[in-house]
Amino acid sequence: MQLADNIAAELTRSGFAIVPRRHMVELLSLAEGSGWQNFAANWKDLPLDTFMADCGQYRRRRFATFGMQGSRIVRKPHQPHFQGRSFNRLNGGVERWFEPVGSEVAESAVTFGLLSLCRYLFGSTGIIEPMRDQHIELHQFRIEASSDGEGYPTPEGMHRDGVDWACITMIDRNNVDGAETRIADERGRVLATVTLAEPLDTVFFDDRRIRHGVSAIHRTDPDQAGWRDVLVTTGRHVTTSSLASNDVPLRGHESPAIRPVFSRNMSRMSLIDTYREKASGERAAAKEASLPNRRQVHERAAATWDRMAQSAQDTFDQSVVNAAAKARL
Repeated sequence: MQLADNIAAELTRSGFAIVPRRHMVELLSLAEGSGWQNFAANWKDLPLDTFMADCGQYRRRRFATFGMQGSRIVRKPHQPHFQGRSFNRLNGGVERWFEPVGSEVAESAVTFGLLSLCRYLFGSTGIIEPMRDQHIELHQFRIEASSDGEGYPTPEGMHRDGVDWACITMIDRNNVDGAETRIADERGRVLATVTLAEPLDTVFFDDRRIRHGVSAIHRTDPDQAGWRDVLVTTGRHVTTSSLASNDVPLRGHESPAIRPVFSRNMSRMSLIDTYREKASGERAAAKEASLPNRRQVHERAAATWDRMAQSAQDTFDQSVVNAAAKARL
């Protein structure tokens, strides 16, 4: 993995690495027909971010969290995103409940490949320590530019995210100019600028050493819709196990360094019960929510847990049928 090793060396030396699309395609082994178009299409229905302290209507997003221990990854129950005000002067200091990332993204081979790559790169630099659990956050963002105004990818300005490492991956941009990513050291000295222009263009950085910000976008043609879609992935060490017994093991694709599996100490039926309990909890939270947008978030989260419970139940029922058939042979 000479290419990956070169990127890791740049991360160690500079604290960041800018990786163009052609190299990301190679690193993620994305062949023609790999499902990229279906993956990117999931940015079309992002809900409005209603937690903007500047009252902006230009940002849409979804959110998910994962636990990583070695090569094992599990999706955690839906939870709020939180940053201290020292890291986010605009929106920090409050729990922000965003709608969850859908399974089409969370369980995609693209996501698995990206998490695998992050584990290798940041593990090679020592930022990810092999014996310590990682808390991973996945953020789908769409920034929209209005016909008579701008959209702000980082309205809080130059900042750190308050994690150990992060990467920003371009998904799509349409009819917009701007969005220049600035990378600076802790003293604010600009080290590099880059415009992520093509899908999969990515910036990896050590958030402990690097501050970053992105300039505003505006429409190239004021009569046509304009937007910028990115996937932001972050990770940090946690002191307690990130793979709790009620976390949701990921299923499906394999990647060179990640092979998600069901937890061996959790039966299929207890997993179904966990999903149903989560759905019930979200419905109860929806009834108590005073804000309409918060109530809708809980209702949709409940629907997601219900679908997962039904899928797990169907799988369990089929396994019973298969076992009975096998016993008759």
